[in-house]
Amino acid sequence: MYTTAFYSVLCFAILLLFICIYLADQNQKLREVVNITPEPTNALEIFSEDLTKCVSLYSKLVKEYTPQKYDDPSLREKAQNLFNELTINQFNYLKLQDIEKGIDICLK
Repeated sequence: MYTTAFYSVLCFAILLLFICIYLADQNQKLREVVNITPEPTNALEIFSEDLTKCVSLYSKLVKEYTPQKYDDPSLREKAQNLFNELTINQFNYLKLQDIEKGIDICLK
């Protein structure tokens, strides 16, 4: 049901999450040794939340605007360009939001 690209993005996101958890653990151990007070925001939680938003928005947009849904060649070409833009910016939440806002203009 899902494409190989989706599973690749999902695996990459999980790998990044494990790396961030490991780095946060190492950072906490270093803070305990040096006795530095932790910052009020948890960078791992912020990163994880942004990554989750990116993956969900990207998958939603890719499902809705896949080029195979369009019979008209000009719309299919526009949808393919949009699909390429989505793939390039799949981890940039702000850019994905901008693309989502401009989709109606792009596919008219």
